[in-house]
Parts: sequence; C-alpha cells; structure tokens
Amino acid sequence: MKRDLSLDLLKIIAIFAVVAVHTQRCLATGELYNPVVYYFFRFAMPLFVMCNGYLILNKDHFDFKYYKKKILRIIVLLVIWGVVTFAYQFFFVSYTLGGITL
Repeated sequence: MKRDLSLDLLKIIAIFAVVAVHTQRCLATGELYNPVVYYFFRFAMPLFVMCNGYLILNKDHFDFKYYKKKILRIIVLLVIWGVVTFAYQFFFVSYTLGGITL
C-alpha cells in the first residue's frame, strides 16, 4: 500500500494538538492555564483514531498475531503509565475529601 501524505499531515496536526492539550493543565493543581486552547484542540485523539482506523480497514488481510502484539503493547503501556501516575499522585499531590487531606 502506497503511503498517503494527507494522512501523514493529519497525524502531524494531531500530534501538535495533543501537545497543546497536555500542556494546558497544571499537574500540581489540575487547573487549566488556557481553557480556550485546551478545549479547541480536543479533536486530536478522535483524529488519531480515525486515521488509524482508516489504515486498518484498508488492509488486504487480517493478521491476528500482528493485532495481538499491538494490543498487548498498548496494555503494557497503560499499566506502566497507570502505576507511574498513581505513584506521582500518591506521593506528590494531596487531595481533600470531606475536609480530610488524603
């Protein structure tokens, strides 16, 4: 299958939008620096999903081993980042719940 440059351009736009979304929230307080930018660039993840769905649906054959490998990698990354995020929030971010600081 020949490379589609328009899909590459859409992915580049989505990459910049993801960076814009992730840099608009303060990690310590959770407050938005610029809500307009944050909500304007929220199209990034659906754009990635649509581009990759288009590429998957245009394949001639379905290779179960390939998709199994990809799904397992995604699950491993989700678990690793979930642990890192939990550890960060547990050790560095305090929450209040009903007047009790957690």
